[in-house]
Amino acid sequence: MATIKIGPRERLLSVGQTGSGKTTLLRNLAQAIPYRIILDTKQDPEDKWLGHRVYTLASLAKVWNKGPIVYQPTPEYMTIDALDAFFRFIYETTQDVLTVVDEANMRGILNSQVYSYYADLLLRQGRGRRQPLWNASQRPMWLKNEAISEAEHIFTFRLSLKGDRQKMAGICGDTVLDPPTSPEGGVLRHSAWYTYDGETRFMYPLGKYGGK
Repeated sequence: MATIKIGPRERLLSVGQTGSGKTTLLRNLAQAIPYRIILDTKQDPEDKWLGHRVYTLASLAKVWNKGPIVYQPTPEYMTIDALDAFFRFIYETTQDVLTVVDEANMRGILNSQVYSYYADLLLRQGRGRRQPLWNASQRPMWLKNEAISEAEHIFTFRLSLKGDRQKMAGICGDTVLDPPTSPEGGVLRHSAWYTYDGETRFMYPLGKYGGK
């Protein structure tokens, strides 16, 4: 297993198809950071994110500075304007905080066609402001290019669509076009290519093997 050292200002991207392990890795890494806010757009009642659960921007403001927060916006707060207001709230606090986005390719976040102005500011300026942005996506083909190129740490789990693999290969190299395999030739589930400082290497953070 690769040793991962992520600085307090560094940005991270984890991509992969559903069930590949991208969100679990993000969750395990984020738990080491006390001041964090998770934007969970999936609305999964069985998710394992830890923190104060809130569903509106008003309730978010009430628990600010009280530890980790999981923001699961109700439908009226899932509009493009409301999502931009969420990122603006974080940006204007100027507090050191990690923001984790679990599905960054949604329209109104970091989608290549329609994206949040303030999410983009956090992506570009968060490093200097100690407000890093960590993103997860199952469809990197739809992400803004900067959501990939600005990340210091990139984890590429198995991707089922050729377009997604090609998008990642454009930044991480052709290695990520192929899924990681075991010495016996079987595809390794919950494994990833890890790209840092221009170098891509194999890692299997959850250590689970799949079939051929």
